[in-house]
Amino acid sequence: MSVRTLHLSLFALCAVLLAGGCQRRPLDFKIQARSDLAFSLWVSAHTGSLGAEDTRELNETLKQIKFAVMIASPGLPAKEFSDQVYGQINGFTVRQVLARSLEIQSDRIAGEINALEERDERYRTIDPTSLSLTKRQFVESFNGRMADRRTELQRLGDRKTLLLAR
Repeated sequence: MSVRTLHLSLFALCAVLLAGGCQRRPLDFKIQARSDLAFSLWVSAHTGSLGAEDTRELNETLKQIKFAVMIASPGLPAKEFSDQVYGQINGFTVRQVLARSLEIQSDRIAGEINALEERDERYRTIDPTSLSLTKRQFVESFNGRMADRRTELQRLGDRKTLLLAR
């Protein structure tokens, strides 16, 4: 192999490595969508880069944002509703939008936990052996649901940490 061929090979290898290293990561892509159709088209065009899991989460994110807007502003006309939903999506990176969804879900679960905290404290002080079978089953079921909500809240926090670190 000649020196010139070796230099050309090294140059080509460096160019490939540089080009690969300079590409944006899929989570840093900015979403361009101002409607459901535009969002679907954008996601479809980027599915290959994002991968199945991120694509699924992105579609779930749209549902979470819509739900949050419905709760915050019930009865909005369709145009205003769409403007508020896509105001939280359009121009933001995939990472930012996915993180927003995790925040929405975390806030909702934290609110549920806080609303039931007093009851949870009261149930923890009750001696289960003093309850009838039906009441004991209810308290155990309630405690199980609260534990599940706390676990879900922790999972969402862990997921957000991983998302932001990727």
